[in-house]
Amino acid sequence: MNQTKTITSSFILICLAITLFIVGSLLAADPLWLAGRFGVEAGKAYAEALQYKHSYKAYAKSNDTVDAPLLENKNVPVLLYHSIIPKDDGYNVTVDVFKDHVFSLKQAGYETITARQLRDFLKDGTPLPPHPVLITFDDGSKTSFYPVDPMFQALGFKGTNFIISKYSTGTEGAGSFYLSEDELRYAKSTGRWEILSHGHDAHELDTPFMGGSNHFLSQRQFLELEGRFENENDFSMRVLRDFTHSKDALAQALSADMFGYAFPFGDFGQNNSEYPENEKLILDAVARSYDIVFHQARWKHPEPFLYDNRMYMVPRIVVHTEWSGDDLLQAMANYMASGVTSIPVGETGEE
Repeated sequence: MNQTKTITSSFILICLAITLFIVGSLLAADPLWLAGRFGVEAGKAYAEALQYKHSYKAYAKSNDTVDAPLLENKNVPVLLYHSIIPKDDGYNVTVDVFKDHVFSLKQAGYETITARQLRDFLKDGTPLPPHPVLITFDDGSKTSFYPVDPMFQALGFKGTNFIISKYSTGTEGAGSFYLSEDELRYAKSTGRWEILSHGHDAHELDTPFMGGSNHFLSQRQFLELEGRFENENDFSMRVLRDFTHSKDALAQALSADMFGYAFPFGDFGQNNSEYPENEKLILDAVARSYDIVFHQARWKHPEPFLYDNRMYMVPRIVVHTEWSGDDLLQAMANYMASGVTSIPVGETGEE
């Protein structure tokens, strides 16, 4: 009897796997090898999306609608997440909290846009939906994609993932934490994901400098062979190489235009008292590679602005782990009305 049950269970699992593969392969976009390799993943995402659609209908019936404010200036809310995880770690948002966030956004009437749409709006005045929001994720972890994608599929949402090219492209490999090149291509093929740059080496917090470890971008490196710190030209060329390296690596891997960049740790030299000129050097360098760049809203420049007639600087709202959906909506409404100063204050680490 037990053997019969085991055979029956195995048969059901095999049938389910085949069904997921077939459905997923039909849902996954070209090229064909992507559809084959990620057919099961696409099928699983579709099955989860159906569950989220059902959950959202129940949510909408049991929660009051909070109407999103109309966009009346350039303060389009841009949200910053990292990993979406099962249990709270004090740093990343949990799956349940994120679900509450996106359900709240959907019910309030927000429509997701891409960074490309935001750039075109700021640059050319290209119209946006009346209630736009840009949802971004930093670092390109697997947990910024797989738990999120079914929710986006269920709600008709899109997202932008800023990728550390050092860990997701080339020979070093993505390992178990970061999305691989194939996974990035699969994410892009769904039509729900925009992939942009988050630097190559620039995300390394523990890059060695004389006297300690500092951020790769904002600090001057000590040149051991020459026994001196970088001068302005040395510094400018180093950070420019990192901007272009990441851009070129991702563009080649994805056959896509890498027009946007997110500063690691939100750091573009704005708080460097030892080398205050680094801010201008960094912005001049990044403007040679990208049309639009993103930083954290808790820093300098609380509203989007055009830098040197070449590049748009856009702040992002760092989403706190303890925020409910209502807290998020309030933070967004405050930002849209008056910029960063009214965003609720909460403890958060560096990004």
